[in-house]
Amino acid sequence: MLKRDNHGVLLAKSEDDDAIRSHKQLIKALFETLPHIHLKQLFRFVDGVGTFMCDETTHVWNKVSNLKIQNTLSDLVQSNVSNLSPRETKLVGQFNNLTHLRQCFQAFMEDPEFIKKLDTNAHLFALQNGALDSLTKEFRPLCWDDYVSMTCDWAYSSDESRLHMPEVKRFFS
Repeated sequence: MLKRDNHGVLLAKSEDDDAIRSHKQLIKALFETLPHIHLKQLFRFVDGVGTFMCDETTHVWNKVSNLKIQNTLSDLVQSNVSNLSPRETKLVGQFNNLTHLRQCFQAFMEDPEFIKKLDTNAHLFALQNGALDSLTKEFRPLCWDDYVSMTCDWAYSSDESRLHMPEVKRFFS
């Protein structure tokens, strides 16, 4: 018999292979499977604002819909949490269970200060393929902790830079 706690989380105790862990237990199992710091590098939640996801390729943060988070969570849980019972596998794919799973996940990912960190690195000029860092005077890949959510529509090319550098230096001389 399934029961819900005060927060709507499904609870179940069963001795058989078809037992169901609570949403909180599934999220904890996900954290145990994937390093916590890795998940914190990919997701942040700000109450009243929403959930942000860091693109693993570009390292640019984007606000994402609840549906996107739910689909991502479903994939993460199904592919990373070991020993899912057949009922858990089915429940992880159902919409209202995913809603509760997302809410538990967001509680773990909550960072009220995150929004204050976005796009505050004044020394970075973020491009489509990295950042010009005015402190190191280098072009480098973006990192998740640069907290960049906006980039310009340009891309940096070291070949083009070498080609046009004399003209630029003459202009500023």
